[in-house]
Amino acid sequence: MTTKAWAMRTSRDSRAHRDFIFGELLEGRLRQGWGWLPEQDLATVSTRCSDPAVGYAGLSNEEKMAWGHWRLLGEGSHAPEDAIRTGDTVLVPNVPENGTFTLCRVTGPYRYDIPVAIGDLGHIRPVEVLTPGGVAYTSDLVLAPLRRSLSCRSRLWSVDAYTDNVEAIAAAVASGDVARSFAQGTDHLARAQRATADKVQASVTELATTITEPLRAVLKSAEWEPVLTAALVPLMRDVEVIHTGGAGEEGADIEIHVPNPFAPESPWVVAVQLKDYEGEIHESAADQIEQAITARLDGRRGTGALVAVILAATKAHPSTRLSERLAILAENYRVEVSCVHGDALMRVMARGLFMRQR
Repeated sequence: MTTKAWAMRTSRDSRAHRDFIFGELLEGRLRQGWGWLPEQDLATVSTRCSDPAVGYAGLSNEEKMAWGHWRLLGEGSHAPEDAIRTGDTVLVPNVPENGTFTLCRVTGPYRYDIPVAIGDLGHIRPVEVLTPGGVAYTSDLVLAPLRRSLSCRSRLWSVDAYTDNVEAIAAAVASGDVARSFAQGTDHLARAQRATADKVQASVTELATTITEPLRAVLKSAEWEPVLTAALVPLMRDVEVIHTGGAGEEGADIEIHVPNPFAPESPWVVAVQLKDYEGEIHESAADQIEQAITARLDGRRGTGALVAVILAATKAHPSTRLSERLAILAENYRVEVSCVHGDALMRVMARGLFMRQR
């Protein structure tokens, strides 16, 4: 039988809930919520749901809430091939702490037991915990595709696509490699440098080709921003490179401030918007570029004269419509607007990271 890998969010309504759930995991019990009444036992609900005289429509609201977790029934469910079965691996996000997860292996069938201490979380699958200390989302061991999947807001979803990574994490922890598992990786720049340190070569072109996949494996979305910022710094003498991404970014993830000898208090500014997309970049990205322009023109981003805006993309290329809109923005605002993507961006990062490591 082929085993599967799952990610399952459970309750973290309070510190007491999280501590209880983690304590139960260590005792071999993976618990899930929507189980505070005897009639929410999934085995009972399954029987009623399959009864023609009742069916799903005849279930109470409380039973329907519980039935959302029918996959916990595993081999006893109506569709065991799509359910959590003995031998499957389950990743539990944000346990034992926010930004960490626990891996466990299912060892037995579903049962139902409402804990007196909590009054909920009655759904149980017996498990063996594989990572008793938790694993940081940003650990070197957690590759970007798996980390990206952890932004899913569902209660339960498949992580079969990342089984190799999940098994590698479990194997590393089992081998005693706990330092890398738990402590490292919270600094995106440090993680990127560790991923590329043994790849540095004299040729920038060769280096760009060599580091592309390692960087894409350990960085996702906004995590590219501080790394690109760091790569630009050694390439820009006497130039300030500022990571501005996040809340209130006003369309610019990075700003490059070039000294203005005629007005030192008002530097020339290059705004950079960074995208970590696949395929084509939709024309809606032009809205952020325009926001970066108007934020400077309106004075919302402080002093400084905007001289250029760059759309940087780690993989994707601009759609035809986006290229047209960028050209229109350049003409309307009399500001240089350009797009640097794929290999061209990786050559910039290769030069910068190479110079930082010399």
